[in-house]
Amino acid sequence: MKKTRFLTALILVIISVFCLSACFVGGSKTTKITIDGVEYEAEVGSLLTEPQAPEKASTAQYEYTFDGWYKEGTDEKWNFSEDKITENLSLVSKFTETLREYQVKIGSNPIFTAAYGSKLVKPEDPVKEDAYREYEFAGWFKDPQLITEWNFETDVVTGTTVLYAKFNSIDKSFNVTINGGNPQSYVLGSLIQKPEDPEAPADLKFTHVFDKWVVKETNKEWNFDTDRVQSDMELVATYKYMFRINVLPEKTTLLGKDYNIYSITAEQYAAMTAEIKTAEGTAVEYASMKDGVIYLPITSGEYTFTVTVAGVTAKGSFTADNADSYSVYVNQPVTIGGKSGDLPSWAGNSWNTTGDTLNMWSHAYIYIGNGERTDKVYIEADIHFPQAALGAMVGIMPACENISLEGNGGKKLTFSVSFGNNLYSQILGGWGGDKVEVKATNVAASNTDYKLGVLRYGNVYFVFVDGELKLTYKTNEFEASGFGFACVNPNGGLSPTDPFVAKNIRYITDGKTLDEFAGDFLGTATINRDSSVVTLTQNDKEVEGSSVLASSPVYLTFTAPEGKVISGYAVSCNSGAVKVYDNENGIYFYPEKGKVYNVSVALADKVEAVLTLNLKPYAIKLNDTEYKLNDFDINKNNVKLTVLDVTTGTVTAVTPEDLAPTVNVTGGKYIITAKYLDNVTETSVIVSEKSASVDIYLSDAYMGGWVTGGGYTAKSYNGSGENASSGVNWKLYEGMRDTVSMSNYTFVYYKGLYGTTYYSEAYFDTDLPNYRLNTSNKFTGIMIASKHVNLDGGGTGTNDKMKIFAGIYGKSVVLTSTNGWSASNTVTIANYSDVLGETLPERVKLGVLRDGTAYYFFVNDVFVTKKTISLITNACGVGVANLETQSTIYKFNASTNAELIAALKSQATEQSGQIDLYVIAGQSNASGYTVYDNDTMLARNETLVYGNNNVLYAGRAQFTNGNSVGSNEYGWGLARVGQGAGNDKMSAEAAMSTVLSSYYNKESGKVAGIIKFAHGGTALLNNLGGENAVGGNWVPPSYAKAKGYNYENNSLTGRLYRDLLTQVTKRVNELKADGYTEINIKGVWWMQGESDKGSPNEYKVALEYLISDMRKDLGTITNEDLSNLPFIIGEISRTSGSADVGTVNTNNAFIAMQDEYANTHENVYINKIGHLDINKLVNGNNVAVGTDSWHWNQGDMVTIGQDVGRIILEKILKVKA
Repeated sequence: MKKTRFLTALILVIISVFCLSACFVGGSKTTKITIDGVEYEAEVGSLLTEPQAPEKASTAQYEYTFDGWYKEGTDEKWNFSEDKITENLSLVSKFTETLREYQVKIGSNPIFTAAYGSKLVKPEDPVKEDAYREYEFAGWFKDPQLITEWNFETDVVTGTTVLYAKFNSIDKSFNVTINGGNPQSYVLGSLIQKPEDPEAPADLKFTHVFDKWVVKETNKEWNFDTDRVQSDMELVATYKYMFRINVLPEKTTLLGKDYNIYSITAEQYAAMTAEIKTAEGTAVEYASMKDGVIYLPITSGEYTFTVTVAGVTAKGSFTADNADSYSVYVNQPVTIGGKSGDLPSWAGNSWNTTGDTLNMWSHAYIYIGNGERTDKVYIEADIHFPQAALGAMVGIMPACENISLEGNGGKKLTFSVSFGNNLYSQILGGWGGDKVEVKATNVAASNTDYKLGVLRYGNVYFVFVDGELKLTYKTNEFEASGFGFACVNPNGGLSPTDPFVAKNIRYITDGKTLDEFAGDFLGTATINRDSSVVTLTQNDKEVEGSSVLASSPVYLTFTAPEGKVISGYAVSCNSGAVKVYDNENGIYFYPEKGKVYNVSVALADKVEAVLTLNLKPYAIKLNDTEYKLNDFDINKNNVKLTVLDVTTGTVTAVTPEDLAPTVNVTGGKYIITAKYLDNVTETSVIVSEKSASVDIYLSDAYMGGWVTGGGYTAKSYNGSGENASSGVNWKLYEGMRDTVSMSNYTFVYYKGLYGTTYYSEAYFDTDLPNYRLNTSNKFTGIMIASKHVNLDGGGTGTNDKMKIFAGIYGKSVVLTSTNGWSASNTVTIANYSDVLGETLPERVKLGVLRDGTAYYFFVNDVFVTKKTISLITNACGVGVANLETQSTIYKFNASTNAELIAALKSQATEQSGQIDLYVIAGQSNASGYTVYDNDTMLARNETLVYGNNNVLYAGRAQFTNGNSVGSNEYGWGLARVGQGAGNDKMSAEAAMSTVLSSYYNKESGKVAGIIKFAHGGTALLNNLGGENAVGGNWVPPSYAKAKGYNYENNSLTGRLYRDLLTQVTKRVNELKADGYTEINIKGVWWMQGESDKGSPNEYKVALEYLISDMRKDLGTITNEDLSNLPFIIGEISRTSGSADVGTVNTNNAFIAMQDEYANTHENVYINKIGHLDINKLVNGNNVAVGTDSWHWNQGDMVTIGQDVGRIILEKILKVKA
């Protein structure tokens, strides 16, 4: 306060001095001013300067806030900014007082404020929680020492206030019972003295020891050092297993999961013996041994063990310090050199065995086990393959025929990893090295030491190398059989001192384990059905839910409601109808992984009926007329009939008394199986009336016989007897005379038929590998014509041992020929989806009518195409043949019935006689160096693989093969992938076909043909080096004349141009022979320039001559004016050869020339593909994104072909693409 008055006085003095000075200077009038008791003079009429606001000290009860300056004795507040001095003035300061607020905290409650003098509201009594005591609240106190209690009735707030809660403790006791004893009293919060560890009760005495004390009910472990009593409770002892040795069957690991190799039976466990010792050699008595578990009363330390079970002894050691058990895996007892049924292993001196190790060095087959025959088995071994023997066919034999395998006896299936680190398969009767197929490459880290495993699961085989699945292989060649190892082609590199070694041999035949094993990687499918009507069975077990194993057949049985019968059934999934097999063995189908199936059933009223079975010779129905293939008298005594009632699942045998036997039925669907002369026919019928009949067609077809004519008797391979049921690499399938299984190289005749006019047919499985044209020598089909001579071996003259085959592959009808055992000119001649639709049936019938050199092809009795084949003109027999593959051809039949042949020929649609031709020429990207993947092409557009029926192809794709010309040449067939410079390569023709088919198709009746002649690495300019030095270059005659080049026929200059004209002439003549009378060349796709890109100006000159000469010379071949023949120029890629700057600049300059030429010439169009890169720079390094640095990849080649097709449609044909 003194400080304030001093400041006020100081201000007044300063003001006074100022005023006096003013008075003195100006003589102004002044008056007296008093502010809070301080006086000074001020000029009348002037404003006062407001002094600093004073402060007033707070009291315990109040605090003060300055309000302003007031005229003394009044409530009039002085306004320093407006009020002026008129007379003597006295101002005093005034303050506003406010009752003070203080913070209050009561115990743990939130802090709040209360006014001075106010009373507090008593809060709820607090509770003090403690794990070991109870407390009673005793009031709120003013001090931490809890001496002075706060009285909420009288005490008021006079300052900051803190109240403290006071509690008084209360002692409490609880009853504690230990292991069923008498209760003991313990004070809350006290510890319990730990009792002694009890012994295990009698029922656990030999397997368990004391573990811990726990609180009953909660099972919480009690810690006697830290846990305290808090309530009544009971502690009980718990017990744990003693240290256990688990004796288990050996396991194997596949695809990251362990599977038992075999099972140890309860009897074998009961006879198990064990010896346990400490590290010092002291014997340890085990408490007990039960169900393969040895119980040991030990706690820690090192121990050794010897365990014998199932005739096998396992030894080892274990540490018991930080574990409660140890697992001993007992190796499987393996018999090597056992039997298959009663058939022994090979007895020759070519193998020996030690324990679970097999050594083989010459021809041998060695069974594992003692007679087991199964179609479910897993076999594995650690293989050592001597380096010197690589190329031999030695490995695991998961299946074989159930006859002697010696010599040329029963067939063996063998898998081996051998030469080139490749996985091989072989099905062969005998000891040869043929019939070996590469199934996968680079399958092992070492091709001399690896682990090989094979799972046979029915007709599907899974091959594992070093624990990884490398192959899924299907064949229906084998029934349940023995298994083991085979050495069928020792190759001279094996010896007793350096043999093929299979050690640690193991096998699994337990069905449950194999089902689990197969299910893990086969996957599952889902089948929805009305379970009250449809029952599913798989692997001889009823399926309870909807999940089934994929790839394994699921059998359907039915239960009709009372008074109803099953009149039909179907299985479908989101991809459409599913093939269901129905025969005397049951009704079943094969589910695929991940798919969802729906089984639908049609019901009808039950009716007592008589079903008549009309027995007839097999016939084909055309336009409602039946034509018998062979009119023979049926001997009823040779007929065996069974009738499957779908409703009840019962099978009834019917003995025919005549050719129209009857059977009593109750309505619904029935499946009749007829066997006649070992041929089987299956027919289904739905009975809804009291009287019903069905035609049963019987076949007398006889495969494996002889064909006699022209003074010569032809025999099935190789010189088989007249009534043979098997021969070299062939046998009747399941004993049926019309169905043949073949392997390797072989042929089988249909008995008796001989001539030049005949019809033959057979059924093919469509799950054969899709035809790729890169299957090399592999082919199976109907032998539709041959030289009537001994066809074994290779021909020594022109076509002197010629055979012509036709077969079904996927959706393709395929044709090939061979003058020995090597297929040649294999072409796809039809895509039968036009006939059967896009859904691929499981089995397709191919029929071929020969009439001299004219051949008519039918699929499921519908005509698909006609071909003229002049390779064979002589009379001959028919049959089936096989080249280097495994196959079964079903229900073969043949006929010379003139009425049938006439009726079939009448089904054939005559071609229009007109065909438009397009020529492909150039270097490697025209020839086709682009490698393709068949599955990728199928996924992109199936017709890339199967072709389009109205877009044909013929030509020669050349390449340089050392110092000679190599080629891939095909006669007329459908345009498709595989027609490049190699069987696994493609150019633009396949994709051209997919676009051109919108104009050339079945509906329009228009036909196009593509003729190709091209050679990789060749030039249009007169370059005679590099690849031009082998096959010549493309120099056209006018350009050669202008330049003065030697243009003799044997000159390299222009040789490719001349060969092109030869190729076109050859193909045009073939079309004429096939009946085409109006042949028009419509355009040329010229894909060349990479070899000449450094000389764009000269190239432009040569190109002018080329187009002019080709228009003239091609017109001469077809006798038409082609002076305006359209040319399509394919740009080279801007990164052809490399993506570096210099190369790209060179390429772009050449592309600019190509574009400029097309833009300045009539009927010349540019195929703008230069932007499709073959190479790219990645971090400054060139990386090929094409097949290699010079050739486009398969995706870009499809794009190129489609663009060529679009140009043809829009620019040449003048139609919308």
